[in-house]
Amino acid sequence: MKVAVVLGVLTTLIIMALVIIVYGQQLTQGKIILQKMQLGQKIRARTDQLKEREWIENHVKAQLEWKKKSVVDIESEVKLQNEQEKNHKTASEACQAEKKIKTDVLVPIQKELSDLQAKLNTQKETWNGTINSFKKQMEQRSKICDFLKKDIKDPNVTKFCPPTQEAKKAENPPTEAKAAPAVKQ
Repeated sequence: MKVAVVLGVLTTLIIMALVIIVYGQQLTQGKIILQKMQLGQKIRARTDQLKEREWIENHVKAQLEWKKKSVVDIESEVKLQNEQEKNHKTASEACQAEKKIKTDVLVPIQKELSDLQAKLNTQKETWNGTINSFKKQMEQRSKICDFLKKDIKDPNVTKFCPPTQEAKKAENPPTEAKAAPAVKQ
């Protein structure tokens, strides 16, 4: 009986241990399934993140390539612009040197021109004064006319020696007397 009781107790203990082991295995299996689902979700999330990062990386690489190409294009443009600038600078320096040479030649010529213009103006004023004095002399009655006979009818003589005011008055006094009676009528 002792053996039967010990056997009964031992069997019960073994059954209980087996139940606990089976129940524990089911709990462990549930935990493993739960962990597996969580890991699956994490793997999907990590896969999505990896795909997104790969897409971003590819996009950034494409942009980087495009930017590198743009940089190469811009560098070639800058080189071209620098060469053009050097050419323009060289041309400008040559032009400035030529301008200086021509200015050095032009300055004495301009000074000579201004001196000649001043001299010309002085001579012009002198000649204008002489011409004006001759015009005044031409407007006045020449002293030679006093020595000519008064009854000469040559047109050149009358042109250069017009009759004097006294001679005109002596010839035309009756015209004033005739004009006065006509007004009274």
